[in-house]
Amino acid sequence: VRWFITIPSMSLKTSSKKIEKEEILEKRKESNTTFKVLSYNVNFGLFFGEMSEPASNAYTVCNVIRDQDAEVVLLQETTPNWEELFKDQLGKQYPYCLFRHSESWYAGGMGILSKYPFREVEWIPSISSWFHGWVIVVRFPFGKVQFLNTHLRPPMGANASIPWPREFLRSRDDRLLDVQHFFSKMISSSKTKKLKYPSIVLGDFNESHSGIFAGKACAWLDKDCGFKDAIDEFDPKTDTWVWPLPLGTLRAKFDHIFYDRAFLVCSGASVIIDGKPFGASDHYAVVATLSIRKEL
Repeated sequence: VRWFITIPSMSLKTSSKKIEKEEILEKRKESNTTFKVLSYNVNFGLFFGEMSEPASNAYTVCNVIRDQDAEVVLLQETTPNWEELFKDQLGKQYPYCLFRHSESWYAGGMGILSKYPFREVEWIPSISSWFHGWVIVVRFPFGKVQFLNTHLRPPMGANASIPWPREFLRSRDDRLLDVQHFFSKMISSSKTKKLKYPSIVLGDFNESHSGIFAGKACAWLDKDCGFKDAIDEFDPKTDTWVWPLPLGTLRAKFDHIFYDRAFLVCSGASVIIDGKPFGASDHYAVVATLSIRKEL
């Protein structure tokens, strides 16, 4: 299989520093503006380091992505091992791909699989010293859409193996600061605060909208930025993360797909239960179907 990572050479500046709406407005009259996006924390532990073969669940992860057939797939916790597996298993379905690997965290890698060309805007170090954020612009037939892939810090210390509510409370400020910092890379200027393109913020937030794991990052995107979480909108009762323990199982709604309500509409979203008792990964994939608003 021959592989090509296509990232067009383009200027990061936009004319007059405004959202490129004209291209979308014109092209949407001639083409379908609906697209499907999938976010998935694949669990680095299924295939990393010196492992010569992936865990069996890794193939279930690939099957979930293949079956959902989203136009764009954003991944968290990828590793060099995962990268090669995705290329082998999904290369024909997704001709455009890119992976970023973390030098500090096994769980800090990210990837994108796309049916359309894209360009990387920035791989962004976090303020909290945890995981990077990643801004990418995908060129659909109808125009450009901007994605922020996030994996915010977990509600636990760096050497802990499970999240604890007390540590979660201490980590909420870190997640808010990081998502605000990442989000700033999507705007056209610090003065206007306008987004460059219709935008989506997704990934593993390590926090929920409500309950013991309620956090500040989700609330900020919802209340201050005018974004809506498609998963909370269409599938609010299904947990996206499960972690079995000797005396029970921890569950939470950590994975989200926030979309810019000013420019996008969502017609459906769901958590993909893959049939494994505790999931193929410790997270389930989440998907949403979106389109450009008819009136901008």
